[in-house]
Amino acid sequence: MARRDIDQRIAELEEQAKALKARKAATERANETRRTVVLGSLILQEIDKDTEASKALQSWLAKELPEKLTRDRDREIFAELLAKISGNHDA
Repeated sequence: MARRDIDQRIAELEEQAKALKARKAATERANETRRTVVLGSLILQEIDKDTEASKALQSWLAKELPEKLTRDRDREIFAELLAKISGNHDA
């Protein structure tokens, strides 16, 4: 087997490894997004309940969430939710 064939094969394998790493990273990002969506959905469902756990969650969100909303668009998106949980928390 010629040296050139070996070098070419190495280059091909390196490209395959690069493609596999990119696919793995994309899968990990997709999994993280899915976890975020499912967890967010669970939280949104839970805060609508009238339970002690829900009230504790509302209290925690009312305290912690505003600090995390650093972008104007994020504050706009969460304004209604924050008003709702702050109103329930204050009551």
